[in-house]
Amino acid sequence: MREGPLKTFFRIVSPLFMFLVAELIIVMGFSVVYYIMAITGSGSDASAFEIQSMYADLIRNNAVIITLLSAVLIIAFSVWMLKNDEKRLKYNILYKELPIPAYAAAAIMGAAFCVGLNFFFSIIDIYSMLGHEEGGSVLFGGNIVLAIITICIVTPLAEELVFRNLFYKRLREYASFLPAALLSSLMFAVYHLDVIQGIYAFITGMALAFIFEKTDFVVVPFLFHAAANTTSYILSYMITDAIEQRIMVIVIFSCFLISAAGILYFAKKVQVGYSLKEIPEQETPVHDEEFRSGREYINTANDVQDLDGERPHEDVEGTDEMSNDNDLNHTL
Repeated sequence: MREGPLKTFFRIVSPLFMFLVAELIIVMGFSVVYYIMAITGSGSDASAFEIQSMYADLIRNNAVIITLLSAVLIIAFSVWMLKNDEKRLKYNILYKELPIPAYAAAAIMGAAFCVGLNFFFSIIDIYSMLGHEEGGSVLFGGNIVLAIITICIVTPLAEELVFRNLFYKRLREYASFLPAALLSSLMFAVYHLDVIQGIYAFITGMALAFIFEKTDFVVVPFLFHAAANTTSYILSYMITDAIEQRIMVIVIFSCFLISAAGILYFAKKVQVGYSLKEIPEQETPVHDEEFRSGREYINTANDVQDLDGERPHEDVEGTDEMSNDNDLNHTL
């Protein structure tokens, strides 16, 4: 049974709503607790302005904990939604372990993207250009251990699960790569609620969508994202204004070359493709050494047929090999 347009729309955007709801649950719960503490701690004579001021300070001072708890809840909801997707679509994608350089390339690209974009923004003085006041994130303070866990590990994982592994992947069921990448990157930028961070998030989101498109494995864009956030955290403790502009230009050019090399690597060396097709339950997928080439093969009682309409090469010698193929199970 085919879904109606309204149901399809809500299924695609539901990860974004889930993201917002999860954050709202934590913020509201945290706010209620601390609002009560502010009232009881300040005494009955406290004015509404004083209580509001104490509340704002408490929320600001505990931004890392709020973000961490929100990310953990988002990860839990995301896993549940991914399980539902698995049951719904009966994916038949033949997985093979990615080469180790793919993981390393993603992490290096993430760090290069972060340094290159931050230095480029600094050179063109984008803050003054857009009339935006430069300031560090409230997450870059407080407890260092909690900040590192939140910024460098948990938050990137939560965001990649939602914006790439759920939202982007669902878009790809109905659209080609470019529209899906543009829309998911735009939503990723809007989520940051800041002009400068939004521009940075949009550019980075396009790279993350491309990497996820080529690997279909959320760990790879997560490593990119985690490396970028870690580099950003380190840069927040550096005085970049003291770096000569000539040095910045050299660094930006180097980062551009590293990023371009990474993109070429994923485009040429990581030949994985991406094809989401619903496989009928009565048909058993057959294993083939063709790895993620964008085609999926099914085994029927009498023949092996290519779902793209082309017939794969036949290399069947005897019924024993055919029965061995039938015993293999390849599901996501």
